[in-house]
Amino acid sequence: MKTKKRLGKIDHITDDTKGNGSYEDGQRISVIVDMTTDPRKVVFYIDDIEQPNYVIGIPSEIRFWV
Repeated sequence: MKTKKRLGKIDHITDDTKGNGSYEDGQRISVIVDMTTDPRKVVFYIDDIEQPNYVIGIPSEIRFWV
């Protein structure tokens, strides 16, 4: 079985943001969506370790595809 490594970058329309950890097959990836704060935000975790980059200002209704 081949293991792939992902970079953990956050991409935007014109730039990408570096700083979040990379991850590999078998690691646990999670996301917490906080719809109660203003601005609303999404925080990423790799193996229960919070990543430094997060997303704010998300819309009031979102969908996830996994």
